[in-house]
Amino acid sequence: MQNLLKQDFTICPLKCSNDSVKVIHLNELSFEYLVTGVYDSAMLNAKNALSLAETIKFNKGRSTALNTIGGIYRRLGNYDQALHFFFICHQLQEESGDLPGIASSYSNMGIIYTEKGDFAEALKNYFAALKIREKTGDKIKIADSYTNIGNVYAEMEKFTEALDFHSKALAIQKQTKDKTGESDSYTNLATVYNASGNFDGALSMMKISLKIKEETGDKNGIGLVYNNIGSIYAGAGDFTNALENFTHALRIREEIGDKRGIATSCLNLGNLYQILKKPAQAMSVLERALKLCIETGSKRRTAECYKSLSALASESGNYKGAFELYKLHIVYQDSLQNEGNTKKTIQLQMQYDFDKKSAADSIKNSEAKKFEEVKHQHEIARQKTFTYGGIAGFLIMIIVAGISFVAFRNKKKANIEIQRQKHMVEEKQKEILDSIYYARRIQRALITSEKYIARKLRERKRI
Repeated sequence: MQNLLKQDFTICPLKCSNDSVKVIHLNELSFEYLVTGVYDSAMLNAKNALSLAETIKFNKGRSTALNTIGGIYRRLGNYDQALHFFFICHQLQEESGDLPGIASSYSNMGIIYTEKGDFAEALKNYFAALKIREKTGDKIKIADSYTNIGNVYAEMEKFTEALDFHSKALAIQKQTKDKTGESDSYTNLATVYNASGNFDGALSMMKISLKIKEETGDKNGIGLVYNNIGSIYAGAGDFTNALENFTHALRIREEIGDKRGIATSCLNLGNLYQILKKPAQAMSVLERALKLCIETGSKRRTAECYKSLSALASESGNYKGAFELYKLHIVYQDSLQNEGNTKKTIQLQMQYDFDKKSAADSIKNSEAKKFEEVKHQHEIARQKTFTYGGIAGFLIMIIVAGISFVAFRNKKKANIEIQRQKHMVEEKQKEILDSIYYARRIQRALITSEKYIARKLRERKRI
């Protein structure tokens, strides 16, 4: 269907005599390129639509183009530019009194603030959108607002509030028979249960979501759910089932050609293989994930890939390679926030993280130095004391100090290794669990695009 749409959209703007129809077609083509990850073409068509819409003073076309451009910048990780275009779109919709459009702009700005980690601003915009939607009585959009608010509360680890809003969304979706939304809400509830440590509840919700997606034939959603089930098992420490579900998710995503989904599955598998001490398998899937993340322009996932590859190199003793990979992680991670601080961030992160590579040796050397100082002090005492009693006392002290030192060093090394392994497992599990939020956002964007395109096709038939 997508290929037919592309062929139709590519030809229509050139043939249409009505400029407003050209704008609509250009916007449709731009949005189609956006959801398939062809961002250069998406931007070109959106800007052409915007230029023509401004010339003919077609405000609806202008706001659609501005919204799409904001969406492109969001996908590219340029949040400041995304906010800029969403805000211009918002102003235009305010001028025209387009209440549904105003609500959508608030919602889009809320998404950006969520991804930037500014949860206060995110909630401010989401509640503004909700207030408008309650006035217009758009139940489906009200459910969307509840979902967005629930997601922010989940990010803030306010699980009671998160469950409340996701449950409200689910109730509306059941009432309106919105199967896709219903399935998504079960997924969101599972995510909250999982984050709060209720693994049984999380699995129960996720299996309901899977059943609905299988009934509706949503392969993209099925792949997402298997990925999330894998994340739940990983969080519970059941790595066998985690591996099985991550692998199943990868197969489905390969079947449908979902590059972003494949990248996420490979990253999760790579992190899991690291925990399972299988460096060769980890390297293979992480390198594949990195290639796909770069291809699709996902800076956030690219940063995570470099971080995982850095950890893998460090564990194999390749500290120089680990250092270079971690620098790339910081560059990509920092570019999501403020490119001007990249150098400073690298310096701070390098000082903290890569000093860890010799932590065990440093502790060992420090204790050895202390021991030598003790020996030196006792040597002075020996020179001043020539009695056999003094010599005997000194020898006893040396023996006791030696035994104490060896015991202390062994205990210290064991504690360091335990803490290192615990930290590594926790870090990898966190990275795996973080993918739930990312995958959910990608899924919802794809679902939205299909509804948008279908609606636009119906509008074209009426023109």
